[in-house]
Amino acid sequence: MMAKSELQKFIVFKVLEYYWGLPIDSVLRIVNCSLDANQELIRMGMIQIGRHVIRALDLHQRITSGAFPQASANSPFLVITRSSGGELCGIPVDEAPDLMEVSVEMLQPLPASNSQVGLTNIACGVVLSPEEQNPKTIFLLDIIRALNASPPESRSLPPNPVGIGVEYSPLA
Repeated sequence: MMAKSELQKFIVFKVLEYYWGLPIDSVLRIVNCSLDANQELIRMGMIQIGRHVIRALDLHQRITSGAFPQASANSPFLVITRSSGGELCGIPVDEAPDLMEVSVEMLQPLPASNSQVGLTNIACGVVLSPEEQNPKTIFLLDIIRALNASPPESRSLPPNPVGIGVEYSPLA
C-alpha cells in the first residue's frame, strides 16, 4: 500500500514576471487596496493601511536592477505577513493571490549559485507547479532574507549594522 503524500498549502502571488509562494500559516491577510497614495511611502520602506503604518517589502525593487525602482502602481493587492521579530510587513503584488496545495515531493531547494543577487538572494526553494499545459516555477520567498537584502543597485554598500538583533515591539 502506497503512503499518502503530505500536502503543504501556499499562498502564490505574482510580482513582475515571477511567481512567489509563502506558506499559508505565515500569511496574516490579503488586502485589496490601491497603492497609488502609498508610492512615496513604499520608496521609504513603509505602507499606510488605515491608521497603521507597516513595513513594506517591495519585491519589485529587490529583484530588479533599477528598471522598476518601486512597486508598480498596478499592484492592487497587499499580502500581509510578519517578520521573525513579529513586525507586520506588506508585500505589494501584481495580481490576486491564489491558494495552492503542493506535495512535499514538489518542493526543491535552490541549486547552488555564485550569484547572490535578485531572486537567489531572497528565495529559499522552488516549486514546479503540477499544471502540465502551462507549468510555472514558483519561488519560495524567505521573508527574513528578503527584508535584510539590499536592493541590487546598492549591493556595493556595506550593510548597516544599526538595528541588527533589535526586535520590533508594537504599541498596544
